Amino acid sequence: MVENLGPKGISSEEEAQLYDTETHMRSVLDVILNQSYAKFGMQNGRGRTYEALLTVKSIAIAQKYYDLLKKIVNGEDELKISENMHKALPDFPKFAITYSVSENEEFSQVNQEKMKESLYDYNQMFETHFGIEEINAYNSNLNDRLACKDKKYLNREQQLDIVIVVDRLLTGFDAPCLSTLFIDRQPMTPQNIIQAFSRTNRLFDEGKQYGQIVTFQVHDKFKSAINDALMLYSRGGEGNPIARGLG
Repeated sequence: MVENLGPKGISSEEEAQLYDTETHMRSVLDVILNQSYAKFGMQNGRGRTYEALLTVKSIAIAQKYYDLLKKIVNGEDELKISENMHKALPDFPKFAITYSVSENEEFSQVNQEKMKESLYDYNQMFETHFGIEEINAYNSNLNDRLACKDKKYLNREQQLDIVIVVDRLLTGFDAPCLSTLFIDRQPMTPQNIIQAFSRTNRLFDEGKQYGQIVTFQVHDKFKSAINDALMLYSRGGEGNPIARGLG
């Protein structure tokens, strides 16, 4: 299932100015935190909920999302988490972030410092002891936790709800309990669209028979990009568009 919950009826110039603002990010997080009860499988009960990825265009934007999410969770932002969500899961959302700390040499030091803060939060949440020197071990642990590779990750105390990424985990990562991919970025290449969408389509339980995709930018471009990718990769280019109803 694919849906677009981003702004509609605004010019391309207005869109370009809007997407990097905190106002837009807050509206995206409102959808994720307060309008995604079924997407997270809240009705399943504690320990049986689903997970989500939020993918954005850059490490800097990912960091901004992480910081804003922390403020919201700590009650320091105008956006509040609904009573309905908190009633289902009082500790929702449990979240983390992952990116390459040396991807951009110019910002490598900044990225390392920001990741140290995120590692501290992760260690506090799960009683782990990862430092920046153990970033690969952290990523491996996060992957296993998200994929529920061990029975201990079926306990709510050991679970994550949301992981913020740029490109990590969008290819070659298998997590049946991953239900939703939230995309706040421009359309990817056809191959990367198919790869990213495939992260959510693993069968898990009776309630999760298919994945869900939510986009927040360039409604018409995303609709066309998704259909182009599906036509290209299904039945030798003769597949039927399924994003025509993307609202």
